[in-house]
Amino acid sequence: MTLKITKLSKRYNDKWVLRDVSFEAKEGEVLGIIGKNGVGKSTLLRLISGHEKTNGGQITFDEKEVFSKSLLTNSSPKNWKNLFSKSLPISDSEQQQTQFLEELEKASEVLLIDNAFSNIDQYTKVKLFSQLKNTVKERDLVAILATNNEEEIFSLCDQVVVLSEGYVAQTGTPYEVYQKPNCVASARALGR
Repeated sequence: MTLKITKLSKRYNDKWVLRDVSFEAKEGEVLGIIGKNGVGKSTLLRLISGHEKTNGGQITFDEKEVFSKSLLTNSSPKNWKNLFSKSLPISDSEQQQTQFLEELEKASEVLLIDNAFSNIDQYTKVKLFSQLKNTVKERDLVAILATNNEEEIFSLCDQVVVLSEGYVAQTGTPYEVYQKPNCVASARALGR
């Protein structure tokens, strides 16, 4: 199964946050979305999850339309799990880890992760990364991670989408993008 994003766009008042964003996320893989703060990573996940409406474009899963501007819905399909950093406790790393693992256990199709590792110590992160990758592969989940942390991209992701100024600047494996960035935004996103 594949989650396909086609020409997805979003604006708030006069400001376009995302313009014609297109990519595919495949089952059994973690796709990372990286870019500097404010480029639309979290907005993109909210659109995919159905928490916000698009201004254009289409989202399909397993070749069935899930969300589009014409398909007005307020929530993601029941088998999708959303892990947004705002929903996880910030102060307690152990509590955050427990909640992350509980939500990971419930995931059965699509897992959307937004900066869920930002307040977790390095040792715990390594354990969670391993568990996340194993779970995604074992259950053939589609997982999308939004982050501005290059370590998370290299440790977790099979594919990466670099966002810059609301557009997709580059896609590929983390190493392809790192070795051959096609623009300054891609080079900066992965530490070059």
